[in-house]
Amino acid sequence: MELQKIREKLDKIDRSINYLIFLRMSAAVLVGETKKEQDLPIFQPEREKEIYQRQKVFAEERGINEQLLIQISKLLIEETVVIEEKILSNSRTYEEEEQLDIWEKLEQSEKSLEDFLAVMEEMKI
Repeated sequence: MELQKIREKLDKIDRSINYLIFLRMSAAVLVGETKKEQDLPIFQPEREKEIYQRQKVFAEERGINEQLLIQISKLLIEETVVIEEKILSNSRTYEEEEQLDIWEKLEQSEKSLEDFLAVMEEMKI
């Protein structure tokens, strides 16, 4: 296979990862606003354990580096905490309209994400 074609596929995958991270951070805004409304703590160790456990299982099933997935998850969680801390400290608040816009983007992406996951699960990769 031609190297340039492989690199083009990698570039598409990287762009996809970037958009997925954007969606995850958008969801973090909604989580932060919800925690603020319900007076919940930012740090929830059980949730973090669940995430790491899912990464471990995924890595084992697919024969990839477990620590890589866990490190990526840790970075995402750290950034989520930053977002939530800003929301809870009122140094950054999101207007209801912004929240609805974020929610709409997440809802619009839901079908595409479900389709993608279904294809990946079906391929058993």
